[in-house]
Amino acid sequence: MGGVYAAMNDQEASELRLFHEEIREMGIDCKLMNGTEARRLEPLLCRDVVGALHNPSCYHLNPFRLIVGYLDAALRRRCRAKYGVDVKEIKINNGRIERGRT
Repeated sequence: MGGVYAAMNDQEASELRLFHEEIREMGIDCKLMNGTEARRLEPLLCRDVVGALHNPSCYHLNPFRLIVGYLDAALRRRCRAKYGVDVKEIKINNGRIERGRT
């Protein structure tokens, strides 16, 4: 998917347009989008996003999608998810988490 730089207001959108011009001059293929187009590409963006720049060559990790992926994988393996609890201990065996104690 690449990287998405979101603009939350008109000032940030203006700065993104300038950034878009600069990186296009460097030969980086990217796309300037309005808020609706940006949310179509990245549904987790909030409604306040007025514009965005998509750089398909930028590969940064999306921490929200990573956590959702880990949670989905754990639930498929019959793990339970509890929210708002303190973790007291994490047992690691051979570099892998074996169990946690809450």
